[in-house]
Amino acid sequence: MKSPERILVIAEGQLGDALVITPALRAIKESLPSSSLSILLLYRRKYTESSSFEDAVIRKSPLKGTAEVFLNNPHVDEVLELDRGAMRSLKGLKRLRAEKKNIKILRQHKFDTVICTFPQDRFAIYSYLSGANIRIGQKKQGMSFLLTDKPDVSQSENGVLAYFCKLLEPIGLGCKSFETVFNIPNADKENAEKFFLQNNLNGFKRIVGIHPGSSQHDRKWLPESYAKLINFLGTDPDNGIILFYSKYDIPYIGEIKKNVEVNIIEAKTKTLSELASLLVKCSFCIAHSSGPRHLAAAVGVRTLGIFDKCDDKRWAIYDKTLHPVVKTRVPCKMCPEDRCLGLIPEGEPYSSYCMRDISFDEVISKVKELIG
Repeated sequence: MKSPERILVIAEGQLGDALVITPALRAIKESLPSSSLSILLLYRRKYTESSSFEDAVIRKSPLKGTAEVFLNNPHVDEVLELDRGAMRSLKGLKRLRAEKKNIKILRQHKFDTVICTFPQDRFAIYSYLSGANIRIGQKKQGMSFLLTDKPDVSQSENGVLAYFCKLLEPIGLGCKSFETVFNIPNADKENAEKFFLQNNLNGFKRIVGIHPGSSQHDRKWLPESYAKLINFLGTDPDNGIILFYSKYDIPYIGEIKKNVEVNIIEAKTKTLSELASLLVKCSFCIAHSSGPRHLAAAVGVRTLGIFDKCDDKRWAIYDKTLHPVVKTRVPCKMCPEDRCLGLIPEGEPYSSYCMRDISFDEVISKVKELIG
């Protein structure tokens, strides 16, 4: 089989997905250094405040938001993006025009190989209409007949790191390393140094980063539980605590702060590089099953993940000593055994039933292990 020369990887536009796919992209580029490697990010929730017809058309990414993962990444030649929310907002002829334009753009690139990293209809349809001769995606999906190579793998059975790498097997490639990567610009490193000086953080024995944000309300631990955790950590004079968040997390962070009784430093970050530059200076980071947890891991920081009951099947993908996970051990009365439905008690804004059942004592036990 002729080696691929123009490769397209179609991926979810979520931060965690983008970071976890970096080992597979590295494997492609190291094995096929003369090939051209493009990635197309399909956003479910885009980082811009509003969308337009142009957002519903594939375009070269300005490398903001999730796409910042690929800024200065030597393994990616081109980053493309598409806002699916903008696409869904179009009706009738406008929708048809946008779709025709997207197919035209894909064909103009003359890809010979397309790798679909998610079992979703749009991924398979775009791969087929791109005109590529090799179209790879997992076997168990509705549009698998549009694919030429269908590995029998899944994210829940293999974990996302191994899953992305196994999708490379049809073109004879594999991952030598599962290490994820995020490159921090020097300017952000310098700003992080200034932040630590301005907030007198350099005098602490350890810095604990806490990023409670999540794009899904059901995955958020109860605000009062996070406040209790922060109060516990704050009683140790060796601990400096940074509470990270973005503008999207402000209501939830406000609920947490209502019950915080110790000194904390708040870091409202605007870019991934800004967040990464501060995370890398932390001793460890506590987060949900979220993009910031993967960002911390990518810059070499230990993490504690607070998960719903089934998320660990796909996302507990790192060394368990360096990146332990806590989830409920209590059977959920609302969900099937193998799947969390994300149900939040009626009238409550945050935290599914299984997130509410997470043992505070077990979280503290894992925190003590990380400190030790």
